[in-house]
Amino acid sequence: MAGDADGMSGDRGGASGVPVGTSGVPAFGYAAAAIGTFLVTSMNVWSGLDGRHGDDWRIAVYEYTSTAVIFALLWPLGRLVRRVLEDWPTRRGRAAALLLAGLPAFALAHVWGFVALRTAIFAAFGMRYDFDGARGWAFELPKEIAVYAILIMVLGATAVLARRPSVTQAPADTDRRLVLREGGRVIHVRPAEVAAVSSAGNYVEYHLVDGRKPLVRGTLSACAAELDAAGFVRSHRSWLVNIRLIEEIEPAGSGDRRLFLSGGVEAPLSRRFADGFDAALTIQ
Repeated sequence: MAGDADGMSGDRGGASGVPVGTSGVPAFGYAAAAIGTFLVTSMNVWSGLDGRHGDDWRIAVYEYTSTAVIFALLWPLGRLVRRVLEDWPTRRGRAAALLLAGLPAFALAHVWGFVALRTAIFAAFGMRYDFDGARGWAFELPKEIAVYAILIMVLGATAVLARRPSVTQAPADTDRRLVLREGGRVIHVRPAEVAAVSSAGNYVEYHLVDGRKPLVRGTLSACAAELDAAGFVRSHRSWLVNIRLIEEIEPAGSGDRRLFLSGGVEAPLSRRFADGFDAALTIQ
């Protein structure tokens, strides 16, 4: 709404511009995990091929079937990371339990997956693949723990970094003022004085921490662009909230949550916007 005579003006800060998937992990996080896995696999293949002949193709099958299953598991791992980051600020015990429970689930899915692929490939060549039961598990388990830990760290770190504001934006956020025009009144406020913004037809209502609720002509999408750098995130199709002023979060049923902000402001958090909200919350 910058430049709207009936709306709000101020210096617009740039958004992070990082696409965040519905799992809360950005695209570059999945790319980093996938590329890193592929490179390590390729190095293992070349090391295994050194000086060997005859059974060379089996080395590639062993390594790349494992990699293929890891690629398939990146998305569910991203969902797990989102849940852990969501719970970490207030329910760290549950977050830790989720991480621990994810390890055996990942190991079973990974091993069963590559065993199935190898069995099918070997059968196509009239051969039999043998995982070797308990000995196979004893060999694989330490590797499963290491791979799981590395993937969780990569996906988690990129999810946290995705919405981290640029250091160069900080001075603009603290110094600038919003100019709210309500009828004949003009109100000057800092973004930090706004707890939330909600849509009301052709208007938006600013919920200030001092209890005032000026009604300004404009759209919520324009407000979202204006206030992104100040720490505002979409919590509902009709609400923006200042994530820095959130005091409490509680479940509201059916996957929705209720947000309590400074100044006694309450706002809804719907499942549709939960991923972006949780990713932003983890860096506060």
